[in-house]
Amino acid sequence: MSRLDPLGLQLPVATKLIELKPETYGLTEDLSISAANELLPLSNVSTVKEMVKFLDSTYCGGITMETAHISDITERDWFIRTFEMEGLKVLTESQQKRTVELLAKSQAFDHFLAKKFQHVKRYGAEGAESMLPFVEEVFKSFRKNVSGECTTVIAMPHRGRLNVLTCLLDFPLTAMFSKMKGNSEHAKELPSSGDVMSHLRSSVDIDVIDCNESLHVSLLPNPSHLEAINPVAIGNIRGRKKDQNQVHSILYCHYLPGI
Repeated sequence: MSRLDPLGLQLPVATKLIELKPETYGLTEDLSISAANELLPLSNVSTVKEMVKFLDSTYCGGITMETAHISDITERDWFIRTFEMEGLKVLTESQQKRTVELLAKSQAFDHFLAKKFQHVKRYGAEGAESMLPFVEEVFKSFRKNVSGECTTVIAMPHRGRLNVLTCLLDFPLTAMFSKMKGNSEHAKELPSSGDVMSHLRSSVDIDVIDCNESLHVSLLPNPSHLEAINPVAIGNIRGRKKDQNQVHSILYCHYLPGI
């Protein structure tokens, strides 16, 4: 029921379905329903109008979700409740500016590469720039909920990898451009041609915004068959857990599915 027409040239589908109109079920807008918080994250007593307004803003805006395919009722209810609670949150001005900054940096990066390195097969993040603020929020969540040393291992596909490296993981642009010119990512004295652009990796300590602490992030090189990265990532975490130097470190494994 989300609004998929950004120009507003068509009426939203929700306005055409009688199943979504309260009067279909004999309800009036001014009717109050007690214990509404058992159904929705609202006050104990809410009017039908308030409930419809909340449901419309949650499920009929630019973002919605589908849960009918989830057979486990407990799991489905968790997704619904979490999605509804997230809709009540409002981004601060600084959070909005940071989101715009990441989106703009990603777009500028892709536009530059499209002009200067037209021959390079790079799997840009055009249309998927929102992954950057999402990944940054994941970093914040890891860092805020853990005290002490913390490491996260990321497995992701080709698309958007270069954007994540440059915009979030402080990958040197000089090294990126050198690789695009056909040079190896390894030292010149090593007899190696290196891997393809879409398999670049990084292991770096980054400063997490709003946390005033660092987080070690390891982005794994991506195997050619995307699903092959899953056991690679799990094996990487298992190896780190057995490493005596990281026995007291909190480890996370984060998998970004193909875009």
